[in-house]
Amino acid sequence: MEFKDLCSFFEEIRQTKTPNDKRKLIRERFKKIRDDKSRSSSFDFYQVLRLFVPNFDRERGSFNMKEAKMSRVLTKLLDLPPGHDRNVLSKSHLMAGQATDFGDVVYSVIRKYLRSYKNQVTVDEINKFLDDLTKRQNEQEAEQAMMQMFQKMPAENIRWIIRIILKDLKLGVSSNTILNCYHTDGAAYYATNNSLNKVCEVLADENVKLNELEIEIFEPFRPMLSKRIENSNFKKEFPENKEFYVEEKFDGERFQLHMKEENFMYFSRNGFNYTDNLGKNYETGIFTPKLRGLLEPRIKKLILDGELMLWDTKYGNFGCKGMALDVKKLNDTGRYQPCFCVFDIIMFNDRVLTNQPLKERREILATVFRGFRDGAVMVSKFKTVSSRREIVEELNEVGHRGDEGIVVKDPDSIYKYGDRNSGWFKMKLEYFQDSMNDLDLIVMGGKFASSTCGTLNSFLVGVRSGAIYRSLGKVTSGLNNQQLEEMDKLLKMKGKWYDPDDTHPNQQLVFGKEKPDYYIEPRHSVVFQIRATELIRNTDNSFAASYTLRFPRILKVRQDKPVDECLTLDELLDLTKSNKAVIKLAKGRIELEELLRASAGKVAKTKVEMPTIYDTRKVTDVLEGYTIYLFNGTEEMSKEQAASFIRRLGGKTSFRLVDTVDIVLVGRETGKVSELVSRRANYDIVDLKWLQRIMAEGGNLIPYHQDEVYYIAPNYKNVLCDGLDMYGDSYTEPSTVQRLKRTFQMIERMGDFCNRNGTLRLAAAGRRRDYAGYNAYFDKYAMPNEPTSDVVYDSFLDEIEFRFCGGNVRDAICDDVNLVVFNGEESRRLFLERYLKDANRCEIELKCKSVLYE
Repeated sequence: MEFKDLCSFFEEIRQTKTPNDKRKLIRERFKKIRDDKSRSSSFDFYQVLRLFVPNFDRERGSFNMKEAKMSRVLTKLLDLPPGHDRNVLSKSHLMAGQATDFGDVVYSVIRKYLRSYKNQVTVDEINKFLDDLTKRQNEQEAEQAMMQMFQKMPAENIRWIIRIILKDLKLGVSSNTILNCYHTDGAAYYATNNSLNKVCEVLADENVKLNELEIEIFEPFRPMLSKRIENSNFKKEFPENKEFYVEEKFDGERFQLHMKEENFMYFSRNGFNYTDNLGKNYETGIFTPKLRGLLEPRIKKLILDGELMLWDTKYGNFGCKGMALDVKKLNDTGRYQPCFCVFDIIMFNDRVLTNQPLKERREILATVFRGFRDGAVMVSKFKTVSSRREIVEELNEVGHRGDEGIVVKDPDSIYKYGDRNSGWFKMKLEYFQDSMNDLDLIVMGGKFASSTCGTLNSFLVGVRSGAIYRSLGKVTSGLNNQQLEEMDKLLKMKGKWYDPDDTHPNQQLVFGKEKPDYYIEPRHSVVFQIRATELIRNTDNSFAASYTLRFPRILKVRQDKPVDECLTLDELLDLTKSNKAVIKLAKGRIELEELLRASAGKVAKTKVEMPTIYDTRKVTDVLEGYTIYLFNGTEEMSKEQAASFIRRLGGKTSFRLVDTVDIVLVGRETGKVSELVSRRANYDIVDLKWLQRIMAEGGNLIPYHQDEVYYIAPNYKNVLCDGLDMYGDSYTEPSTVQRLKRTFQMIERMGDFCNRNGTLRLAAAGRRRDYAGYNAYFDKYAMPNEPTSDVVYDSFLDEIEFRFCGGNVRDAICDDVNLVVFNGEESRRLFLERYLKDANRCEIELKCKSVLYE
């Protein structure tokens, strides 16, 4: 297949408007390629698909080339002289990820310098070129490879090569959608093995269904999942007088055990291999040796589905995921050991059982083990029920014991990979309304999502102990936008900036390691009604109480409740008197009658409101000569209302963002505001609060305030910003931490370099560590080494701290990196451990950002 044909197909997809039309086009073209009998028998669809979804191509190594490096390589390759084209290439990467397509930028330059040859380049040749590019030793080899390839094709095809290298074709459809166009189960199957080659090979026949595929030993698959049952669907999913199996729901990690002739492999739910730690045979690992003598000798091949649980050898019972332990990485001498709880069998010797009903699979599973050993392996027990009341009673019984929940299974269900709607159901008391103990907790402070975020969106909550309040946890979800704005205003107006070096902090508030950005005195604070699934023991002193919250959510702001009536420490101790590592917060029972009365909820009637016609008569000329574009409004002032004020003040409003616009007014900050700023156009971008201040001060024209500015343009006629520099920083008003953050954010949005050396206050003498000899990568992006992915950790200040302590910072995980610093989240640590393991870089240390300041 020729690459030019593939490029034409890419362009056709890109020009197609709606997602549905794009999917239809891709599906039809894939089918046509499949059915083309004229193609060579050696044609491999994998070579095509890996160019469609380069970000999913795990078989090919990393290009280690982003926009900045590619600009540098292309400038050398073309030997560009100083001037416009060189500036376009060298500056355009600053706009990457926003409105600019780097492939189009390169095309606009490279078409002037490269002569097009008539050579026809095939898809296989392109893939070989890309493979060679990943194996290059230096930039010179990259230049040579690019020159040889680029001379063989027209410039319009080169831009697609650029997009493939950047792993973003900008087709307007996701990679998962493209895989599902190849086969309806394409994305689901890819998720089990991360191999495009296997997707193309195993799903070559579009009529094959994923659940009908033959399981292969030592190959992971996506396990069957359970559907969540709550008030709204209980009656529908459980018809009366139908037989079901009820099992206890384990609070562990989903795992598959594969065995062939006493060789073992273990795979997690997402297909990651943990055999090295758990053991590949009876002589190695922390778990497999415990299976010696437990399996029937006649079994030569076996695949089991279950949960890997924590087993407490001291007390002889199970732990749970809420404990600060990783069941996959225990040592064989510790108090807690891994225990495999089996609830299904997928392969028995050479027989694949996925199309057998559950009741037959359970009968076979009962013959697998010749014996059991406490804390090693167990088969999940089940109870047969035939009524809704029995199901509810089983759930109540589990809740009474303080266990996780139950799983209800249809005995006739077959095993379908990755399917959540095929006869398995999970039930927990917390899924049902009015079945949980809610906690009334005082708000002690608020935190920003990042250093560039201007709104407090997570809150530290606590309990009262006499006149002292101790932090219990952090909660982020539950408030709507209006409530978030109100809490943000409350904390900023009546709270105080938290200074860790303050020698006289508020004596009523006690925090753990987790500190707020703003704290608020109890007399000014409010109470949140919080719902959490569990209380878990606070093992790392993140908070000042002995327990903390798991999966908390704000139900309401209790404006009616005095803060001294919040949950007390004595009441917390009463809830945790069992002294378990995990305390369930369920009330204990639900009633069948309540569930049967519940419905899915009625659709609320839409309230139709007639538009308001505002007075637009001109009453003054303070805004005469200004053309203003309204980006959006606020709840207090709509776009229509703002437009009427502008006209009454003598200004003009524009319905299009054209060159004649002088000012853009923004009511609510969105991602598109950053895009507007990055354009560096000839209009100011200002918060709508400026217009509100004009109205509040009697219609007099007043300059911008630095807290209102997003961008100041070099517009000669605008004198409203004379007191501010180009980044909105006031020449006369004293700065604050928040104003500095806003200024730095503006600099970054505009794509300018900001040298902040010397702006940090030094810590007390003797507190800093020495990081000489460390080369650190700070885990800023959702995908390591992928700056175009989402930012998950704003590490700017931490990097400066690290450099001050003698360390070196690297932009990617290169060969000399010996330390990775992450944001402190446990889920992120687990992700990075898997990432480093897959990259064969297990020698790299992982450190939480907090160690920099210890």
